[in-house]
Formats: sequence, structure tokens, C-alpha cells
Amino acid sequence: MVMRTLLSAWLLAAALAAMFGPSPAPAAVTAGQVAPAQANVALNRAARIAVRWTLTTDAGPFVRSTRAVLEDAAGNVYLTVPGTLSAPAPNAGPQPPAGTPASETVRIPETLAIPASALARAFNAGVSRLFYRRDFEDGTGLGRPVSLTLHLTGAGAAGFSVNYVGLRFDDQTVRRLVSPAARLRAQATIRFTGSGQLRAVWEVADPASASGTPVFRPLRVVRRPLFGGQAAIIESPPLPTDRSGLHLVRLRLIEPAVPEEPVVLQYYVSAEGGRGLAPIEVLAPASDTLLSAGTQFRWRPLAGVAAYRLEFHPEGEAATVARAVAGMEVDGARSTLALSPLVVRHLRPGAGYRWRLVAIGEDGARIGASDWRGARVGGE
Repeated sequence: MVMRTLLSAWLLAAALAAMFGPSPAPAAVTAGQVAPAQANVALNRAARIAVRWTLTTDAGPFVRSTRAVLEDAAGNVYLTVPGTLSAPAPNAGPQPPAGTPASETVRIPETLAIPASALARAFNAGVSRLFYRRDFEDGTGLGRPVSLTLHLTGAGAAGFSVNYVGLRFDDQTVRRLVSPAARLRAQATIRFTGSGQLRAVWEVADPASASGTPVFRPLRVVRRPLFGGQAAIIESPPLPTDRSGLHLVRLRLIEPAVPEEPVVLQYYVSAEGGRGLAPIEVLAPASDTLLSAGTQFRWRPLAGVAAYRLEFHPEGEAATVARAVAGMEVDGARSTLALSPLVVRHLRPGAGYRWRLVAIGEDGARIGASDWRGARVGGE
């Protein structure tokens, strides 16, 4: 009798499942990571580490974590950190009118504060690796654990991690147009915590691959000790400018590793001689004007321009010398620009300079240029 009752109940459940289909699975946080993914911590002092959690939800309208735990691989907990981290995700979930699901990625910063006593307890238990874990959820009841790996070590190598890599050319621009054989370098700003040995490599992609799938080749390996948990400037070797076309340059970090893709800069080497350039008519300022921050430059626009570049060269420099001492770039739809204080700071007050406008086409080649004009700098 009991068996017949159970069999009947099972058949009824199967029939209902066949009639209505399976219930849709509730959405959840679908992806998560933390940067940096690992760090060293010293045994004899409290640890402070700045991290960034990156989560993706297909439900929303938020992503949150209500606590963190410090545990070992066996699940033994050495510290519980109360407090909620959260970020809105209003664009996730079914989107009208079709009701199709949409995902949203959010980033939540946190500064970890781990007392030395918790690290000492783990070390005394024979543990050399810990995990700072947070479970993130979006209101569906389904969480996703994300962990930062912490290696217990001596004080000398503790806490060394890179939090930021910024890349610019040596004139502080993020895109350059140069002539063949021009002198060009890039600079990387590295922000880090702790102390340790930085290993990285400067790499460049030549025009043969830069416009498609870039193939980077090494220029120089960097080995540099960093101390004090602040910032450092890493300068590139001279960049190749012997081939015309688009080039890409980057600094790829080897140690400590970072999860993000390296920042990439673009520069264009123009064809030899720059023949056939369309003339740009400059409307202001007049030649030999005293320049200062905010000075207005105006010109008649050309067709098919992706960007305009304002270049400054020392007075008396031969026309074939390509290296500008300062410059600015604006979108090709513009026909005016105001001289920025940053450019003025790169020019010596009272010194004489020559300047011109250069038009850059969609392929990165120069398609126009103005006549050279003289100017002096009065300061900011």
C-alpha cells in the first residue's frame, strides 16, 4: 500500500513536470574576480591591502556581500569581517520589451585590514596560505564566492602588489604622430603597495600586425626594486620610428602579475617627407603672438580628418626635425582648441618656439599641415 502511494505521487510529479516544463533557474552572480588575485602578508604586522572586486550579475538590481572570512584551504576560519559591500546593478535582468536577459558588471573597491593576531594563529597552525573570501549575491539567494590568496611570508616581501599602471608618451600625450627617425619614448606610472622586485618588459607591435591582431616583440626587460608602496616612473627605451604606419607599445608586467590586460598606446609614423599634404588655414592666433594658458587656436577644417595635432618646436630648429617639445590633440570634428596649462608647463617662459597644426587621417597618416608660425610663451 505504501509503495503504491509513493509510486502514484512520483507519477503525478512527473506528469506535472511534463505538462508545465522545468521551473526556470533563479539568476545569480555569474562571474567574479578580485584584483590583485594574490598578495604576500607579513607575520609580524597587520596587513592593509587595496583590492577591487569585479562581479557580473544577470538579475540585479544590486550586487552585495555582507561579510568576509579569512580561512585556510581546509575551511578553518581565522577571522570574520562584518560589514556590507554593495554596488547597484540596475541594468541587469529582463529588458523590455522582449524580456531578454541582460548582464551588468560592477566593481567594488575595498581596503583589507587583517590584524597580525589572525595571521599569527594561522602560522602557528602550520598554515602558509590563506584565503580572504567574500560571497557575493544579487538578491536571488544564490551566491558566488570570490577569494584573494594571501601568502604568509617574512616582512621583506610582504604586501608587494601593483594597483595601477598608466601609460603616456614623454610629452604626456596618449597618441602621437611622428616623422621617420623621430625620437620617441613612453613612460609608465606604476602605483604599488609594499616592496619588492618589479619585472616587466616593454613591447612594440610594428605596422605589419598593429592594424589587425597585434604581434608584440620585446624591446627591453625591466628589473627594478620598488620600495615604500607609493609610485614609480618607468621609461621605455627609444621607440622604433623607422617604418611608416601604425605602431603599438605597452609595458607588460611579469611580477607581480596583474589580471588586467596591459595598457596599449598608439603612435603613427608618417611617410617619408610628408609630400602632398593639404594646407590648413590658421585663423588665430597670429604669428609671434605671446601665448599663455587658454590662448585660442582656430582654423578652417579639412574633410576626412580623424584628429588635429598642435605641435611646438624650439625656434631655429630645422624643418626636418620631427620631435616636438609639447603638443595637443583634438578630435577631427573640432576647429578650435584652447592651449592647456599642461602644454604651457612644458614650454620655457620667454623662449621662442615655432608651431603648426597637423591633420591626421583615419589610417593614422598625415593628410594636412599648416605653415609654421612663431610664438613666445608668457607663462600660465
